[in-house]
Amino acid sequence: MSITTILSFFLELFFWYDFLFFFCFFLLCYMPFINDITRSKQRIIVEVTIFSILYLLPWHIFFEYVYSLEGIWEWEHFIIFNRVSNYLKNWIFFALVFLIARKNISNNVWKILFVVLLVTNWECIQGSLYAYSSRLVFSFFVKFYHFAELSVILTADIIVQMIIIIILFLVFAWVFYRFLKPHLNMTDPGVIKKLCVIPVLFYVLYNINLEIHYHYDSSVVMRNFTVFLILIFALTSVYFFVMLFRMYHNISKTKQVEQQLKMQDEHYTALQEYVADARRIRHDMRQHLSVFMSYIDTGKTDNLVEYINEYKKTIPDSVDVLYCENHAVNAILYHYIGRAKSENINVDVHTELPKNCGINDIDLCIVFGNSLENAIEAAQKLLNNRFIKICSKITGNLLTIVIENNFDNIVKKDGDEFLSLKSGGEGIGTSSIKAIAEKYDGSVQFDTDGSIFRTTVILRLSKD
Repeated sequence: MSITTILSFFLELFFWYDFLFFFCFFLLCYMPFINDITRSKQRIIVEVTIFSILYLLPWHIFFEYVYSLEGIWEWEHFIIFNRVSNYLKNWIFFALVFLIARKNISNNVWKILFVVLLVTNWECIQGSLYAYSSRLVFSFFVKFYHFAELSVILTADIIVQMIIIIILFLVFAWVFYRFLKPHLNMTDPGVIKKLCVIPVLFYVLYNINLEIHYHYDSSVVMRNFTVFLILIFALTSVYFFVMLFRMYHNISKTKQVEQQLKMQDEHYTALQEYVADARRIRHDMRQHLSVFMSYIDTGKTDNLVEYINEYKKTIPDSVDVLYCENHAVNAILYHYIGRAKSENINVDVHTELPKNCGINDIDLCIVFGNSLENAIEAAQKLLNNRFIKICSKITGNLLTIVIENNFDNIVKKDGDEFLSLKSGGEGIGTSSIKAIAEKYDGSVQFDTDGSIFRTTVILRLSKD
């Protein structure tokens, strides 16, 4: 069997290997954003399949033509050409995957890029196992079936590689969905942007190491040891990412709790002051009644009216402390409604929220707090007629929270996604609200109606 025939046969097998690899690569990139895909999952799978085939076909035809020119190739030149062309094929593919994912996923661009870069690391691990398992397959046939044809060995090798791809895909898909997805949604895009350097560094170091092995005849032991180190580094990186995300979220949770406690303290302080004033007024009431009777008896009505007007000024404004039965949310509402009124923003509140509704108080405070923070910031930009409407209602096992505010009609969007006017990406508050909605199998929707901005959050209540 000539070298051209062998290469042609290998190329046909490798086409399906490449197809499986590209297909799995695509799906992994979508895995952490399973709830942010703007199209149906079935359509995405069809598009990924069609794109992978259409992308691979020109490369397959090109390689087949080059391999047919057996006479002009020296083996060393062929190896160099093969490696350069495969780098180019993969890099173009990575870029196209990012652009397509960017179009189909409604999420921050840095988060999408970070996931694509992580999946390139998956490709590195798969490449290491490919080289290692190929040597095992060839060693097995040389030892036990040395009479087997090369086509049989190549077929067995490709089948083993495809099994490895599937296993690695399932492992990474589980890690991405189970660990990366929830942490990614609640992490600041600025933090994600800085973390992008880690998968890039891993990819560069892996390929530098790969080229050293190809250009210098390394021993089998050294190659196996390198594969082992790469796998250890990959597992350590995954652990590092998970711990880093958890640490970031713990810090965020701590800040949220501190903010909640501060608001509750403000609320209780105001309540105590109001109660103290009420006691003082009740204590002084006898003296005031005596003065009233004196003016009435002497017919000094003008003096009585003047005294009453002065007395009214000493009576504190009523403290509307009960917006809902949930104490934590009530403190949050008290704080933000107070802020809004100090900015001359009219607030209309209709909240139905029991003390225990099956949703963590901190999560409820994050939803109300971030939504009202954004609403106040938007309404502040208007010169007059500022307003905020707060409504929450329980229907069956669903809690619906709707917060409306008027704004200056200036928004920044990327497709259907509203972006922060400060950072240009998805705001931290928005990310937190989305993550909590996802945690309770709910949904969140941001939309505008003329000069009205509306945030609608639906959370599924616990059956407990």
